[in-house]
Amino acid sequence: MYNNEAALRNIVGKYPTYMRPPYSSCSGSCPATMGELGYHIIYFDVDTDDYNQDTPSTIVNAVNNFNKPIDGTSPNTQDFLVIAHDIHQNTADTLVQAMLDTIKKNNYKGMPPPPSPPLLALSTIEQLPVGCGLTSNF
Repeated sequence: MYNNEAALRNIVGKYPTYMRPPYSSCSGSCPATMGELGYHIIYFDVDTDDYNQDTPSTIVNAVNNFNKPIDGTSPNTQDFLVIAHDIHQNTADTLVQAMLDTIKKNNYKGMPPPPSPPLLALSTIEQLPVGCGLTSNF
């Protein structure tokens, strides 16, 4: 965590305050330790599973995993925290655009988690989420 904090501070100029645990697992002493370090632990509620769908023929499964819970919902009544991994080529080439299309179609806006400045979600450098969250409250 300290190395990630230092890297982000050097790049962005701020320390993160949100943390998504790798593999969404934070048990035992992890919650207390993260709290002592000043982190809010966040978990996603929409998993695109893009890292398992990283071929041109299977990325459609990740698109469907994103679209299914969001399509037809309203940002006035529902919000989402989505996980995708922009280090995967087919996520960057295909899934991101499909996500943006669905976000726009359903009148959502991509944004960071709720206020607790600085607004930056942190997992590990290679796992920073593509679209941190969807809400109408920008």
